[in-house]
Amino acid sequence: MIKIMIVDDMPVFQEYLREAVDWQTYGFEICAVAENGKEALELVQKYDPDIVLSDINMPYMDGLSLAEKLKTESPNTSVVLITGHSEFEYAQRAVKLGVADYILKPFEKETLIVTLLGLQDNIIKAIEEQEAHRNLEARQRENLYRELIHSSAKHMLASRSKEVQHGLNQTLNYRVTAIEIETEKSGAVTSQTETSMNWKQAVGTIYMDLIDVDGVHDFFTDYEGRIIAFTGSPKGVESPVDTEALEDLMKLVKERLSLNISIGIGTPVQGIEGLRTSYLEAVSALGSRFDNGLDKIYKYEAVSAEIRSFGFYSAEINEQILSALTHNQKERALTLLRRIFHEAERNKYSSAYKHIIYMGLMSLLLSYIVQAGRDVNGILSDDFRPYESLSKERADSVKEAFLLSAYDRVIEHMVERQETKAMEIAQKAKAYIDQHFASGTLSTEDISRELLVNQTYLRKMFKSEAGMTLTEYITKVRMEEAKTLIQQSEYKLSSISEAVGYSDSGYFSKCFKKYYGSSPSSFR
Repeated sequence: MIKIMIVDDMPVFQEYLREAVDWQTYGFEICAVAENGKEALELVQKYDPDIVLSDINMPYMDGLSLAEKLKTESPNTSVVLITGHSEFEYAQRAVKLGVADYILKPFEKETLIVTLLGLQDNIIKAIEEQEAHRNLEARQRENLYRELIHSSAKHMLASRSKEVQHGLNQTLNYRVTAIEIETEKSGAVTSQTETSMNWKQAVGTIYMDLIDVDGVHDFFTDYEGRIIAFTGSPKGVESPVDTEALEDLMKLVKERLSLNISIGIGTPVQGIEGLRTSYLEAVSALGSRFDNGLDKIYKYEAVSAEIRSFGFYSAEINEQILSALTHNQKERALTLLRRIFHEAERNKYSSAYKHIIYMGLMSLLLSYIVQAGRDVNGILSDDFRPYESLSKERADSVKEAFLLSAYDRVIEHMVERQETKAMEIAQKAKAYIDQHFASGTLSTEDISRELLVNQTYLRKMFKSEAGMTLTEYITKVRMEEAKTLIQQSEYKLSSISEAVGYSDSGYFSKCFKKYYGSSPSSFR
């Protein structure tokens, strides 16, 4: 869990921060509460929080002074200041001094959540915690949802328990909302793709908190990594979409995280099969973003008739292509692409609709690469510029050749490098850490680049095999080497700390004592 300390001299506000958020759902826990900066400094030594959430105005020691102290005494602790408008200038000055962020009063709880998750690697850690706490029932329910949107079988619910069904039945009217998170307006896709994927679970949870509807409502991710939210209302009751909540969510994510959200909304349709229909509509409407821009809400009934008709290219074709990619069936995948191009030409699709098709195919390929645990640039090179190559100004034949080449390269790479087992990944990661632990800048990004796997996949595989996180293993190697040097040599502490990757000997001593329970001098 990500540990949070609350620092505020007002008991009412302390209680509000404790109760406003279901912290565990987002991978957080409140480890301590302090009434002023002086008390907070004492508790930091005891609880070692990841984040200190502090008011600015407090007796004895205010938030600014606390932040300044923590910068030197606990440099790995992030500080977020809570401030009123009259203190805005102080908060801005604090950010320049190293404070991670600030929040203005009054604020919505969603703003607080996004701010806290956005600090450093907190989103990664939180997602890992959420995954660990998800029970079997929740996993089964998510698998059921995916089956329902990817097939038309009615009998699926009959074999599921009432808990897994989650209130789904044939009498409800269902409406689906598809949410896509992307990193940049330009659509440039690099390792940042992983960042947007990590946010999907958190954004889905926040949206569920925001909407206020009667009946069934839940969310999950489809096979292409989109957030799929749905509502189910009794027959005769309208199944509205809270567009205001969606707009708030888009604005929040854009302002606090610099991520773009595009949203497609299907029509309300009755019954379980209606859930699939509304899903296909929502995904189809979402395709409009490639021609009309990100950060917008697209309703199926409002998009062009050409897109609404689905044509030959649809979510169903995506499923076939994804299946071919998953099974390394290169000829089948390329044949499907050629059929799409042929049908688009035969039916005389407009240039705008063709652009949507090309961009959709590229988005599908990139999502597959990241979902498979691979690094986009590691396969397609650092100078890979898909959105420039697929620009509207280029001829259709050039775009189609580019897409066929990209798919070919990806499948060939996957065939050459068959799925690496968790043990092999863990062993390679350990070997790299054992060789480079003395580098003070050693990071998960370095290891993922060396092994050509993305960071999320690397963390997951390493922890499942090694029983600890990458960060914990790096610390273990450094501490064991430091212990050996301390006991078997006469090197100065500053030299030893530098030899194991710590530029600050004071911080090294603190880490050493935390790891072994005794100071370096006691070992010597």
